[in-house]
Amino acid sequence: MEPSDIVPIYFNWNNSWSDYRSDAERNWKGSPKITQAPRDDGFDEVYEEDDWKWTMRIKGRRPITIRLYKDNQVIKEQAYDTDMTMFQCTIKWVTLDDEGEYKLKISNMYGTVTTYRTLYVL
Repeated sequence: MEPSDIVPIYFNWNNSWSDYRSDAERNWKGSPKITQAPRDDGFDEVYEEDDWKWTMRIKGRRPITIRLYKDNQVIKEQAYDTDMTMFQCTIKWVTLDDEGEYKLKISNMYGTVTTYRTLYVL
């Protein structure tokens, strides 16, 4: 299976600046940081034909580049120059072929942060 066969995959940003965070958090100028992520057991179990969502809050100096890997192959890359901080990756109608290890690399001019999730399809 080729990485391009994993479709559709959506990247979404949600504007969250109307919440309670301080100006210091909103104007973070360093390397990317994940400030809110899914539970830390490192895996998700999803039934076939359901949707899978991987959501997290990110801060860091813009522009930020996000690369999504499945089993160490890049399947999506996108650059953002925005003040929005909620990131969500969605795979709609999960199939058995979607099962595997997903890696998300978030980079800017100051560094890179990497996080992993394993998806099990039931």
